[in-house]
Amino acid sequence: MAFAINLRSDNVSAERLRALWFLSSELEGASSMAALNYPPHITLAVYDEDPGELAPLLMELCKDLPVQHIRFTRLNKFRAPHGLVLWAAPELPESLLMIHRQLHASINAKHSRQNYQPDSWVPHSTIANGVNPARLTEVESLIAQPLDSFEVRFDVVDYVEYPPVRIITELVLD
Repeated sequence: MAFAINLRSDNVSAERLRALWFLSSELEGASSMAALNYPPHITLAVYDEDPGELAPLLMELCKDLPVQHIRFTRLNKFRAPHGLVLWAAPELPESLLMIHRQLHASINAKHSRQNYQPDSWVPHSTIANGVNPARLTEVESLIAQPLDSFEVRFDVVDYVEYPPVRIITELVLD
């Protein structure tokens, strides 16, 4: 089990991200993201253990956070132990970067996985989570293609346990 803090989109504006999930499912065999049964999101932090008392802290930090309108402009990839991860790159507003920094300062960043800590975090919305590395050429061809930029309205911050995804607490943004 792991725990994550996410900014998620519970509305129709996320359809472009979902369409990319299904486009990239050809690289995976089946869409790993659709299989989560969880909306498109940007993960702000991941913990291997519940750091405790996170729900009230998260609610306090995000209580005045407005709905985030985030533009995606390109695709990219990570190499991960389980394969290649294909993702959409966002242009993040300063308000969200500030929340990310405050969150890690408040919780003690050492509890978060290294790749989500402030100096290491690469903001992204995962499109495919388990592409076989043998398909690297196809992935590189896909990310080399221009992407018509699009905007997604992220309207919920939540704290989840996974797998499977179970929402512990959530805050609908105004």
